[in-house]
Amino acid sequence: MAPPAVRVGLTRHKVLPDGRRRTFVRVRIGDDVHRLWFDTRNDVPFLEYDKGDLWVGPLMLVAMRRGENLRLADPISPGRRAKLRQIRSTYAAWFPDRMSDSTRIKCPPSNRPAPGRVERLIDRVPGSGRLASRRDDRVAAACFTGGVDSFHTLLDRRDELGAIVYAFGLDIPRRMGPQRKRVTATLEAIAAETDLQLLTATTNLREVLVHAELAKWGRELHGATLASLGTLFSPVISKLFIPSSDVRSPQVGWGSHPVIDPLWTSDRLEVAYHCEDHVRQDKVALLADEPLAQRYLRVCYMRFQEANCGTCKKCQRTMALLTLVGRLDRFPTFTQPLDVDLLASQGVDAVNELNIIRNALAFAAKHPGHDDIEAAYRRLIADGEARLGAEALLVD
Repeated sequence: MAPPAVRVGLTRHKVLPDGRRRTFVRVRIGDDVHRLWFDTRNDVPFLEYDKGDLWVGPLMLVAMRRGENLRLADPISPGRRAKLRQIRSTYAAWFPDRMSDSTRIKCPPSNRPAPGRVERLIDRVPGSGRLASRRDDRVAAACFTGGVDSFHTLLDRRDELGAIVYAFGLDIPRRMGPQRKRVTATLEAIAAETDLQLLTATTNLREVLVHAELAKWGRELHGATLASLGTLFSPVISKLFIPSSDVRSPQVGWGSHPVIDPLWTSDRLEVAYHCEDHVRQDKVALLADEPLAQRYLRVCYMRFQEANCGTCKKCQRTMALLTLVGRLDRFPTFTQPLDVDLLASQGVDAVNELNIIRNALAFAAKHPGHDDIEAAYRRLIADGEARLGAEALLVD
């Protein structure tokens, strides 16, 4: 009997009644069959080869959690296949209690067309007059939600970028219509002001895999899913920047990580982690006087309204940093003052979150006059260390 496996069918495409293009696949996980899909505008070409690259990252992590193999009906590119063993061993070392390094991947060989004889000659004969026909017109792109990390990447890499990328269903639930319209309008305004192309997609991947408790989003899945999103757009982009989180230590596991994200690079797409040298408070300080960020910064994940809610963890912690640098009043997307008591009460659930607060406390010490914020940070650190136990000793 064949060993148990997560089984991924052939990738299929169709044009929806509204003209959008859907890329979808059927996946068998245990006794359940799921249909995963991405929708894009009608001007984004479908993938033509090595379509397994779209699914191998997220579904390999699901298979590792189940201690099963992964079988794909579509090929994956040699460039991505070569790095999967390192990704598996890293995840297994980070999460030995829930991820197995025994997962093996089986799929057909790459079906990328080999260059013909004439094309090979053109490559070797500069000035043949036909080299221009092989020019790669694709652009570099950055994942962009409108938050601190993505704004920092946008502004830091502005001269390199040709597009920003966003997917409904990853940040905002795909069925939240009014919120979707507001976020779309904001993204369109930012793209217009920066003269960048806006590439948007909609997907059910997070909804299916996370809601069915097949994987954890932040700690495991989101970097692999962003690499899949980049693969979806690889007919028009050649490089994808994933804005850095505050995780830098090779010992601290997180779904988007400087050790892992570049390993999702394939033959068709370079994946880059940007920029691990800046932690959250450094980015906030750099953005504090940027008019574009002041007008549009959106960190809130609670209500997805026009302005930030002002009460969730992300809002309170961003507002505290802006208060430390004396710029909160310049950000109209925060419509209420910082509540330091609320800030202090919003516990710490993960080691990377604890390290963010530790860094913020060191930052506060360089901006005297905010004893109440420093006290709130110390309370959060004590809470996190008590809650996380030995894991709290892992320091970036």
